[in-house]
Amino acid sequence: MRLITFRLDGIKLEHIFSGISKLIIEYQVALSQLTEDIKSKTIPITYENVVSKLDEIVFPVQHSLQLVESLGATNNNPAWRLILSRLVTKLLRAQSEHLYSNAEIYGALHKVLLQLDPQDELKRGVVEQLLDEGWSNGAALASTAAGKAEPCSSCSTPHFPHKNGKDNCRKSLSQLSYLRSELTKTENMFEQMVTNSAYVSTPETISQASITGRYDNARRIGAHLPGFLTNVLVPNSPGYIPVAESDLSPSAPYWFPYALGGKQEGGYFKDMRVNLSIDKSANMFLCHCSNRELRQVVWRALVQRASQRTFGGSSGQHASNDGRIEQMRRLRAQVASTMGAPDWLSLVWRRTATSGRGPSSPDALVDEVLEPIRKKLFSLGKIEWRILNEWAEPHLRISPSLEHYDIAYAIEQYNFTMSLAPGSSLSTDPRCRRVLPFEASVDRIFERLGDLFGLKVVRLPPGAGHATRLCIADSVSYEVVDADRRGVKLGEILVNLNSKHHFGAASFDNVTPVPLVTRFPLPSKSPSPVAAEVSIACMFGNLPSDAIRIGLSEIEALDIASAFGRCLQHVVSRTPSYAFTGLTTPMPGASFAGSTGGIPVRDNAFLTQDLIRLLLIRSGPMRQAIFGDALGDSGTNCVVVNNAHGISRVMALPFLRILYESRFDLELWAGGQSAWKTWHALSESLWLQHMPYAYHPDDHWACSALGIFGSRGIPGMRYFEVWRQVIALDCLSAFTEAGFEKQWDAQQVKDLFTRYRKTVLDPGTALSCRDIFQAFRGRDPLPDALLKTFDVSHKLLRRSAFSSNPVPSEVVATQQI
Repeated sequence: MRLITFRLDGIKLEHIFSGISKLIIEYQVALSQLTEDIKSKTIPITYENVVSKLDEIVFPVQHSLQLVESLGATNNNPAWRLILSRLVTKLLRAQSEHLYSNAEIYGALHKVLLQLDPQDELKRGVVEQLLDEGWSNGAALASTAAGKAEPCSSCSTPHFPHKNGKDNCRKSLSQLSYLRSELTKTENMFEQMVTNSAYVSTPETISQASITGRYDNARRIGAHLPGFLTNVLVPNSPGYIPVAESDLSPSAPYWFPYALGGKQEGGYFKDMRVNLSIDKSANMFLCHCSNRELRQVVWRALVQRASQRTFGGSSGQHASNDGRIEQMRRLRAQVASTMGAPDWLSLVWRRTATSGRGPSSPDALVDEVLEPIRKKLFSLGKIEWRILNEWAEPHLRISPSLEHYDIAYAIEQYNFTMSLAPGSSLSTDPRCRRVLPFEASVDRIFERLGDLFGLKVVRLPPGAGHATRLCIADSVSYEVVDADRRGVKLGEILVNLNSKHHFGAASFDNVTPVPLVTRFPLPSKSPSPVAAEVSIACMFGNLPSDAIRIGLSEIEALDIASAFGRCLQHVVSRTPSYAFTGLTTPMPGASFAGSTGGIPVRDNAFLTQDLIRLLLIRSGPMRQAIFGDALGDSGTNCVVVNNAHGISRVMALPFLRILYESRFDLELWAGGQSAWKTWHALSESLWLQHMPYAYHPDDHWACSALGIFGSRGIPGMRYFEVWRQVIALDCLSAFTEAGFEKQWDAQQVKDLFTRYRKTVLDPGTALSCRDIFQAFRGRDPLPDALLKTFDVSHKLLRRSAFSSNPVPSEVVATQQI
């Protein structure tokens, strides 16, 4: 199969779409040929003839899509994301129909699994994950319907669990196909309604009145807009909420005005607007907007998108997503029943049994992780809520109490103020001083961090490496070599940290690591010379020009170091990371039966990135050794926090919100009493359990929750953000137990880095997340380290700095370690 290799400096969208569409057709034809070969028995069933052949078939389209997605991380053209979304949808549909629903390929993979030696963990891990994807798409059901079910008593998980006979399995397959079609239509309509309602008021929304049924609301909304927003009703307006430079607080990142579409002219920014169709942009704006009236407008528009409060009237019942949520719940319950599961969550966890994502069951997740964290944090959240209200009145001039649209802003400003060293300002804080020479510091960070993991990371001469071959302008190539294996080259990291005015809107970070090219499993058969032997990661940045010209600050160096960890995770892995095939998704995703999109990441996808950041934050001597002597004494004071107001950082309130959304997502798809409650009732009852302030009647955030209900959403997996922090802090605790905080370069700590390399980095996606963590830690993850983090954060004074009321002794007790 021919592989498209892009020249990144002259790529055109029409070439992308036509080229990859052709690859998808070739992919389908190749899978059909493999199926015929298996059915006719013209090839022996072996790992090389089946799994390796699948690698050859999948890789070209995977490689090309990975390149396009990587480019999207720094491309602010909306058409680019639209093209990528459509291509991914086409591939997901193709792989569902021709690969993961294929009974012949499923049966062949099962035969391969039975042939493999139990000690060959990497190969068995890949095959088991492919079988899981097939089971979740109904391949086992199709095999039973065709009379091709095989005994698998030796397997830990039954791969042919359906015992209803051929006729009943055929009926189930037909029902599954119908349900998938209905879910696809419902999810697509859900997304369309979110998009259609993602504006406060525009001519476009009025022209769509015949579809949405909200003409009256659109016509009358002008009366409810503040005067400075009336220009959004101008016919030539693009429909986004206009923002002035004075509306942004000092906490806003350097690149944020560019992320809002601003252009710098005459020393100030103009034409900034909030795009309500991008959640991250709007939510970030709420954190940094000092204009309270504008915050209220943005917040109300954001939380009411696609809800009946937006559309209104009897016609709004059909246009809004309120009823569509209940429809999806019913359809997914029917999918679970068709697949032989009592409810959707049981189906989700059956899918993750082999891959080992998260706790062993939904009940274990709630009882052993989410609920202990909630109990700990709820009392802390009450303290934070009170202190935040007391602090906001004199510092933010918000009285008498915070409204819902103030909360994100107040938390961000409190944490921003408290993070500054006592007695310093943003300009005088030692962590913001530009004392680290740019090139020398980046070289040193890569070299020193590589040494910790037994790797040699060196800058290549100009013109060498893949940066030139891929035509990525202004980038520098770093070679990653295994120092323990006679200089075997593992991959390259391409670095481009120059200021990019278009960058922030696409990534919303100072530095963004991107997996660019995945090495082909069999170099001799690689369809691309670029990916013949090595994997390539990119590190794109949007650092200010002063960072390049004068030097890096400590905070910027920390961003670069943690992004380096994400690049290592991709480059070092001995098993390819197939983002679009399911091998990186040990959970329902890709083309899961009843969940038509969604490509979630593995638990350990960000583990190295998170771990490096945590280690550097915890140890001043390590920061100075990694970043350089130019850091000076500031390196030992980076984590000194301002405790003047009782708590060093508001952490419990935002975390409680994540817990609330995670529990809401779980209860939506569970059986029992939850199945009989409306989503409104579930949302309000869970809010009372998790949040220390009242539920706002206008908050209908679920009606635009694309991460749960959209075509790329992953229902039942919202808890990923909690689990990511649990495993990262648990891994950190292993280093703490080894004496890291006393002597970061002690031999016991060095041995632990080596162990991490062998157990986490090397296996990559071949082994399950649970097996990888157990190999490193010797047990399953525990939330204890996360809970201790909140203890450390809440170094309460006996009295609040703003109130004469003492903190209750029983509450203080909850803060003690």
